[in-house]
Amino acid sequence: MDYKTIRTIVAMSKSNAKPCDIAEEEYRLRIDNPATYRSGIIFDAHEIFAMCVTDLVTCMNYIANTEKAVEKAWNELSRFAQREYLMQLIAKEVQNT
Repeated sequence: MDYKTIRTIVAMSKSNAKPCDIAEEEYRLRIDNPATYRSGIIFDAHEIFAMCVTDLVTCMNYIANTEKAVEKAWNELSRFAQREYLMQLIAKEVQNT
């Protein structure tokens, strides 16, 4: 099932309730979900949040696996090679700013 915005849920609703009540109920369901990351940032009386949906979990797993591969490759480098790489990286950053 694709993630639908609260606005889409309200538009699809067959309820006779006010749209703002439908939106508030959906917001509460999402914000109280254990898989929700609560930011602590309040905007227009509602906390900004992120939900851990399938696409997000897939990307997080890909990043975690890639990170392990990068760490393994990094640890196989000599200390000299690691230091040289970091110095070049810092030099490029300084040049680009």
